[in-house]
Amino acid sequence: MFKKAQKDLYKIQYSNGEISKELPIAELIDGWVIVDGLGVCKYFKNGSEITFGEFELDYERFIFTSVAESPTAKPSDPIGAKNASSGDSAKNASSGNSAQNASSGDYAQNASSGNSAKNASSGNSAQNASSGNSAQNASSGNSAKNASSGDYAQNASSGDYAQNASSGNSAKNASSGDSAKNASSGDYAQNASSGDYAQNASSGNSAKNIVSGKNSVCFDCGIGGVIKAVKGTYIALAEWVYDDKLKHFVCVATATAKVDGKTLKENAFYGLYNGKFTEIDFTDNIKAAVISSKRNIKKLQNITDKNRIGDGIFYAVSDGTHWAHGDTIAKAKESLIYKISNRDTSKYKNLKLSDKLTFEDAVKLYRVITGACEYGVRSFVASLPKDKIKKQYTIKEIIELTKGQYGSDSLAQFFRK
Repeated sequence: MFKKAQKDLYKIQYSNGEISKELPIAELIDGWVIVDGLGVCKYFKNGSEITFGEFELDYERFIFTSVAESPTAKPSDPIGAKNASSGDSAKNASSGNSAQNASSGDYAQNASSGNSAKNASSGNSAQNASSGNSAQNASSGNSAKNASSGDYAQNASSGDYAQNASSGNSAKNASSGDSAKNASSGDYAQNASSGDYAQNASSGNSAKNIVSGKNSVCFDCGIGGVIKAVKGTYIALAEWVYDDKLKHFVCVATATAKVDGKTLKENAFYGLYNGKFTEIDFTDNIKAAVISSKRNIKKLQNITDKNRIGDGIFYAVSDGTHWAHGDTIAKAKESLIYKISNRDTSKYKNLKLSDKLTFEDAVKLYRVITGACEYGVRSFVASLPKDKIKKQYTIKEIIELTKGQYGSDSLAQFFRK
């Protein structure tokens, strides 16, 4: 409830009986009420949702969604909560899914534990933390810290001396300020820095590290990790291979080098194989060792699931825009023609997610809609566990199975109705 003190000033009574100080209503914009000294309140007319506390004003209901200065404020798993603060040293916390925490003052702290949360800060020395999946942490001030433990999290900072850390799988850490630090321990993580004197470190498997700032260092001690960096960057990698007797991966070599533009090319991915830095290609999301590269033709060698360079030789051919793979240059060119040709997808437009296709028809559908080359699809199928190979698949299963592969977004979009 509320008690009116004077014009445009209000006192809020919390559930424990305590009365707030006099609070002026500063602004009402698009359903949001800015309460000086308290934070942001969401406006609901005839609403019934309760998050951290509530008060009434002129027979209309407002829902308080900021933890600042609330004696009894405790997250109660609200869905889609929004917390905003503009003062220094503010603290925003949410535990529900799809929550949004924003602060513009210095030394702010934003924390979320639900999935798909978004934490943003523009002040210096801010701290953003998330533990749910698909969370996004962003900071533009200096000395900011972004941390995430959920899968598919994204941490981004543009200020100097920023620190981005992720422990979940498939996380993305990006920094553009100088002297930034990016660290990831989950698998398939991506660390990128464009500022000078940056430090990138990853311990998870199959991580991608990109360094474009000067005088930086990058270490990757995970299985199958790769680093791409500019000239002058020091890089370090570990080589892990699967031991058939021990039934797990073991580290067989480590190496450190400086990207000099000669022995190690600038802005090219490198992995460690057979104890040597090896150029790695990711055309169409197919990881392969580069044997040679001339103009629009790459000669490649496959990398096995045991993280060894295999015996298979194949090629990637480009028309300047698109790439396609093949066992020979001629077959790669045939696949390239197929990829850039007009493919008739009309026969698939009426299919539903529950409709089933045979294995062979599923492959045809995928190639026609995405334009994926024959070699890429064949390699993907060969990499699938035996329990994933079936006689029939629903459209939904095909979309789930091919996530992250070439053209997977186009496939999902095609059936998004």
